Amino acid sequence: MKIKRTLLLVSLIAALAQSAYAADIESSDTSFTVTGTETAGAEVRLSIFDKAGKMLWIDSQKAGEDGKYSFSFEFDKPDEKAEYDLYLNGASQKLILPGNADAMQEIAAASDDTALEAKLLEYADRFGYDFADWQSVSAGQQSVRNSIFKTQLSSDGVKKAYMSAVGIAKFNDAAVSKDRGAAETALVKFGDDIGVTVTADKAGALTNTQFGNLIVKMMSKTYTTQSEFRTAYTTARTDVTAVTENGGGGGNGGGKVTGGSSTASTSSPAIVGAPVEKTEPFTDLDEVDWAKDSILSLYNKGIVSGKGYKTFAPNDDVKREEFVAMLVRMLGLEATESVDFTDVAEDAWYKAAVDAAFENGIISGISETSFGSGMPVTREDCAVICKNVLELYGAELSEESAEAFADDEYIADYAKKAVYQMRNAGVISGVGNNSFSPKSPCSRAMAAKIIDMLGGMV
Repeated sequence: MKIKRTLLLVSLIAALAQSAYAADIESSDTSFTVTGTETAGAEVRLSIFDKAGKMLWIDSQKAGEDGKYSFSFEFDKPDEKAEYDLYLNGASQKLILPGNADAMQEIAAASDDTALEAKLLEYADRFGYDFADWQSVSAGQQSVRNSIFKTQLSSDGVKKAYMSAVGIAKFNDAAVSKDRGAAETALVKFGDDIGVTVTADKAGALTNTQFGNLIVKMMSKTYTTQSEFRTAYTTARTDVTAVTENGGGGGNGGGKVTGGSSTASTSSPAIVGAPVEKTEPFTDLDEVDWAKDSILSLYNKGIVSGKGYKTFAPNDDVKREEFVAMLVRMLGLEATESVDFTDVAEDAWYKAAVDAAFENGIISGISETSFGSGMPVTREDCAVICKNVLELYGAELSEESAEAFADDEYIADYAKKAVYQMRNAGVISGVGNNSFSPKSPCSRAMAAKIIDMLGGMV
């Protein structure tokens, strides 16, 4: 199973003795393979975490009749040396990747635009970008593209600088040709790397009308720097926001609250946004028929929106701030206090949602000072948030269960009680084979189903 597109591995260093990790790890220019022998038919689980503890990949399989198993996976090679932790049925081993410093130096040293283009083509597979995007920029925008890339390279790294430069140049092309569809495509594909909140805005922070108006406002000119583009996006976003955004979510612990006092209602709050008749706005919901009604219900209430023309992207991951914002809109919570998380800027679109969530005890940060902005919300964290919501509204929850999940040992201690309470309440079930997959990200379809269900219970 692949995590990302490519890996050029120069060296692999085992940090623990092989006796503690009974498997063989082989590497090629493009992949790792982990093989070993277990009891015939035994379940084998392998998971990979980065140095910050974020799960990047998890898979399981049963050993064959001969007891053998094999996992294959790939990474994007990091710009700098990176360290990963592999866990095989609980035993751990470290992988250290040397990074892409050599390639970055060659790209930065390119003597002219022709040499730069040749180096970018040479290293396209290594860094995981599509060189066709670079070539598709019009002649009139190539100098802007090259200038932005060179300016951002040292601070952003190769891939992010590449995506930012290409994205702004392609948006400029769309603005010049007055092609709104192409402008939206460029924003959606490259916006995150440019550093604007397009993913969150498409996920529901803005309505479809507001987002469309934002694009039109931005298309009134072209841009020559990343900072200019970011400022224009922020200004346009402020202009098209008709009302103050409501936010919510919450938690126990983490962060410093300042000012005011909590006024959270213990009765069911009103739903934000009057229902609007919008039928069949998306064409990609057939694959998630189990969540379709919930998605359309939330869409018609203005709680969620699509990520492109008639596209909901139901299988995309939901970031922590996106889940909190959608949940708060549904609950109608408002903040009277401000929580001090270092990764939630005062002007962040989801700031009010995080404040309301924390104030009402629905969410917490990943540490005393960090909320975890930009990280996918995991299934076990979804369970904790849902439990906190139901408790806020006075629900009595039971954690009694006839059978533990097969992967119970992988459920974090802080989430275990909530996982079983939410299973018993019918809010979050397993993923099949009596597994819960606690570290897996929650998808947009799953989030919509959960939030719609909670709306009917509070």
